[in-house]
Amino acid sequence: MSKDYEVGYGKPPRKHQFKPGNQAARGKKKERSQTLSIPEILHEALNRRRKIKRGDQIVSMKAGEIMIERLVQMMVTGSSRDLTSILGMIEKHAPRLLEQQAMQMMITYQKADGSRIAPPPDDLWGTEK
Repeated sequence: MSKDYEVGYGKPPRKHQFKPGNQAARGKKKERSQTLSIPEILHEALNRRRKIKRGDQIVSMKAGEIMIERLVQMMVTGSSRDLTSILGMIEKHAPRLLEQQAMQMMITYQKADGSRIAPPPDDLWGTEK
């Protein structure tokens, strides 16, 4: 061995070093040739496929699809604040989803036995008689 080579941490003796062409040898990290913008990074992240568990099945979906499903789940089971914020996002980014003809609903109010809460006024929903 030559005297100018010092053996130590990260510097094994020459006879124990990886030989050229060995797959176990670590190479230099490749740098990206160009930088990506935030929209490009977001696009890549949302289109990356992930595996999720549905019941006893494992399903592969895009991350964006998973995010939308979870938002809808929050909207259905969450608070009124969650519902309001998600409807605001839909209104801003996918207004065509809200363009459907509104369906009339019949709303009835039943006061529970022993309740001290006053019923809502009759003109609250524009009742028709």
